[in-house]
Amino acid sequence: MARATDASGATQPLAEDWNPSGYLWNVVQQVRVEAGVERPAPRPQPAEIPTFPAKVKEACIGCHEADIIAGQRITRAQWDREINKMTGWGATVQQADRNEILDFLAQHFGPR
Repeated sequence: MARATDASGATQPLAEDWNPSGYLWNVVQQVRVEAGVERPAPRPQPAEIPTFPAKVKEACIGCHEADIIAGQRITRAQWDREINKMTGWGATVQQADRNEILDFLAQHFGPR
């Protein structure tokens, strides 16, 4: 069970009050845990992250680690929006380098 307490010390009730609409439902959350659960399958090994070209390093790696970028798995259009967002926050991407950066990100970190 997980029971919330606010700053004034008020806690959630253990039993819910009748609430036909379901609004502002406020009761202690219960989760059933069962013994004897099988071990999960081993996690697949992460793919090796390719070497980032200098232009991508300059644009991205100053703020983000390579594994964060590699974990995105988004489309070229989504990478384009990410570059727009990051340049809006101060990242430097030369217009002449933009397509090369997009090509690299989409090729290596696009959807699988």
